Amino acid sequence: MLKRYVGTYFLLLCFPFPLTLIPYIGNYLDEHYSDLWISIFHALNDRLWHFTSRAEVTGSGDALDNYFTFAALALLAIPIALAWKNFDRAKPWVDAIIKWFLAFMLFSYGFSKLNQFPSPHILRLYEPVGQTSPMGLLWTFMGASRAYTFFAGVMEVSAGVLLLIPRVQTLGAALTLGVMGNVFLLNMCYDVPVKLFSFQLVLFALWTLATDGERVVNFVKGHAVAALKMERPWFKAQLAATALMATVIVTNYFRYGDIKNDTPYQGTWDVETPGHWQRMVFYRKAIMMLQNKNGGLDRFLVTPKEPKGTYDIQYGVDKPSTIKFETVDATHLKITGDIKGEPVELTLAKEPGDVKFPLMTRGFHWVNETPYSN
Repeated sequence: MLKRYVGTYFLLLCFPFPLTLIPYIGNYLDEHYSDLWISIFHALNDRLWHFTSRAEVTGSGDALDNYFTFAALALLAIPIALAWKNFDRAKPWVDAIIKWFLAFMLFSYGFSKLNQFPSPHILRLYEPVGQTSPMGLLWTFMGASRAYTFFAGVMEVSAGVLLLIPRVQTLGAALTLGVMGNVFLLNMCYDVPVKLFSFQLVLFALWTLATDGERVVNFVKGHAVAALKMERPWFKAQLAATALMATVIVTNYFRYGDIKNDTPYQGTWDVETPGHWQRMVFYRKAIMMLQNKNGGLDRFLVTPKEPKGTYDIQYGVDKPSTIKFETVDATHLKITGDIKGEPVELTLAKEPGDVKFPLMTRGFHWVNETPYSN
């Protein structure tokens, strides 16, 4: 009964996967399924619990509605598991869906590693270490070494590939357990708000490893390990489904890859107008960051609008406001509008692009006569 309950619960955690692999329809289904649980949580919260929680999507995977969804699905799994009398017959497909979901997420994380941890942007390099959040420090440390980031991505993709090959899926599950265990630990130690989901992936890796538990135990004990036996029709069906899923994953990755959204104001600008701000930068995908006099950073999403030079900026989940850029000359800009609820009129001067930081210029050295630890 416990195995039936856990398998049912894990299937509910995967849903609406694998339907999410269907182009266009999958994205719509995934978004509205998540919105459904968020709406249920806030409806109950408004009537019963009155917890402080944002109704807007903030990008956090550890919001109260996420914890509610995990708990609600755990309760929902009880009657479904009780009613699912032929679970053992369906278990090979349950195992396959959990394994495919795990592989899909490993591919997603692995393929995006080079973009997820870009080199630290210029304002991050100017920011005092003490002003950096633990998550910001983790992103900086990862982005400072492209080689390490690439290695982490290769390990995730490799684990996903092994999971999709039935005869070596156990090795893939073991590698996934190590890779995702490290990710979960980083999320816990650096307060990255994906703790629930990364823990879910660790549990899925353990489930997949347990499907071949007897052979794993024999291997650990040093006993002879029997060859993996698979019924030929099932083996062919799983290989066909795996090939189809891998094709969809790779196709979607190259189809919905990183989209550039640069602005003509890319770069770093010193704020010459006296006041709260000292520096501004336009960063990848039209992100604007402002650095205050204490070194702290405020990040804004920027959306161009008409007329030319006008942008909507949004801080967190606050209501967007509008600013306008005017080019004074080749090295100066003027900004007017509203930033964080305050009217502003700022003059900015373009910074030279040749500022050197040891974090980015030190490089690698086989021989170090003395430690270089600034």
